Amino acid sequence: MPVQRLAPDLIVTNALIRTLDAADSVARALAAKGGRIVGLGTDDEIAALADGQTVRVDASGRTVLPGFIDGHTHFQSAALQRAFLIDWMQLRPRTLGEALEVVRKRALALPPGTWLRGDGFEEHYVAEQRFPTCWEIDEVAPDHPTFIQGVGRHQVSANSLALHLAGITRDTPDPPGGRIERDETGEPTGVLRERGKLRLDVGRPDNVLPRYDLEQRGQALRLAIQFLHANGITSIHDIVNDPLEFRAYQQLRQAGGLGVRVQVLLRGIEAMIPLEHVAAVGLLQGFGDQWLRFGGIKMSVDGACISRNAAVYEPYPGEPDNCGLVRIPQDELDEKVGLCHRAGLRVAIHAIGPKAVDMALQALEQALAAEPRAGHRHRIEHAYLPAPAGQLERMARLGIIASTQPSFVDFGDAWIHVWGEDYLPHVMPLRTMLDLGLRVMGSSDFPMVSPNPFLGLKCAVARRTRNGNVLDPREAITVREALRLQTTGAAHGGFEEHLKGSLEPGKLADLVVVSEDPFAVPPEELDRIQVDATVVGGALVFQRKGAMLT
Repeated sequence: MPVQRLAPDLIVTNALIRTLDAADSVARALAAKGGRIVGLGTDDEIAALADGQTVRVDASGRTVLPGFIDGHTHFQSAALQRAFLIDWMQLRPRTLGEALEVVRKRALALPPGTWLRGDGFEEHYVAEQRFPTCWEIDEVAPDHPTFIQGVGRHQVSANSLALHLAGITRDTPDPPGGRIERDETGEPTGVLRERGKLRLDVGRPDNVLPRYDLEQRGQALRLAIQFLHANGITSIHDIVNDPLEFRAYQQLRQAGGLGVRVQVLLRGIEAMIPLEHVAAVGLLQGFGDQWLRFGGIKMSVDGACISRNAAVYEPYPGEPDNCGLVRIPQDELDEKVGLCHRAGLRVAIHAIGPKAVDMALQALEQALAAEPRAGHRHRIEHAYLPAPAGQLERMARLGIIASTQPSFVDFGDAWIHVWGEDYLPHVMPLRTMLDLGLRVMGSSDFPMVSPNPFLGLKCAVARRTRNGNVLDPREAITVREALRLQTTGAAHGGFEEHLKGSLEPGKLADLVVVSEDPFAVPPEELDRIQVDATVVGGALVFQRKGAMLT
């Protein structure tokens, strides 16, 4: 009989290993075998376990942390954006003229009639502070249906050809939960908000946009997973709508090439697959394995506040008739949340404005009253605008997880532009949430912002925007607390605290080696920390050029 090899597959030595376990233990070395952590200890203790086949990582005094978990992404969409679309967040045009010149050059390179698409446009960072109109886009791309999508996909601009293909005319009424911007004569300007995107919404089964096939998706995902590794991210929760998105992940998993652990949240309303069909299958929370798992149902009550679409009680400054957009009426929300809860499916509800958060809480409270269940781990996504009295306490009482995106503070200048400074006390209320005993998990909402976890760390601790404004320092949290949002907190939010989030024997060997100890870096400089190596399942999947670790 063959002799079983007992030595570890990988060891990390000469490190400051911050385990983030319950006692905040620190070790010098770590051993992994079979994808799991099998030992923590001194350099001599761990080095003695290795044999000639063991991969040895010498951290040279660097800090080792648990692999980061990004608990709210649109990752496959981001992967396609990076691979095939104009990526406005990378380009960051300063004026509409700069943006339209990019469109003109792309149009010249494509055959007439080809769709021209871009994602991640940030209106608050161009001089004009707005999206381009259909007529402006027509001037540079008259023969290509063109579609410019804003950050978070809450608002788009389309040219005349795209509007025509989608059947959007001056006679098209605003749909419930959406708005078609119009000029003084009633003509659509090409700017569409929330459900006003109609057939230019990739979430609709009848949308007119080209659909990426499985080969294209696989290509985009493989490249984007390398990007995650370079950022120290070993697990994500991805919100998907198209059945091909789930299929693409399955194909990569079957081929052994997934490389990052994915928990899928299926969109349950504004979706290609009716929620009733998902519930009828009998799919239970957590179905899957350590690489690909079903994480629940996502639904969105309102839109984004930077687009003035979040549902609020008082009108937006300068817009007396605008209190945002409600995408799911209360009766429908109550019905769908109740359906999910009864079926044993966790719901993650997008709610930004305080009105939307109250709507989500009503639906969750009603579902829990009808069928009490401990450990449901229902989530509210975002909820970062200043909360009315008692709202966060209600979340805590119901056991709702607050799924937040600290990195949003980076574009808090846009919040100041929309609201003015007087409205912003207790925006992104992380300190208050934690002090109330709320379970809080961190994420990026990538591609809404960069997935760099150290940007999230900086924003949670220093609360400094891209332009240097500091947003209510009373809501700052500590480095330890901020790290836990993106590790142990996110693991709990995925029902996976027994597998990941901290570095302990028996847990998955997902870890990162970083250039500096976050506890020793000034808060406003935390985003300077670099990922020098990433390990997923005991395999070294990324090593920064010049890091010299192996």
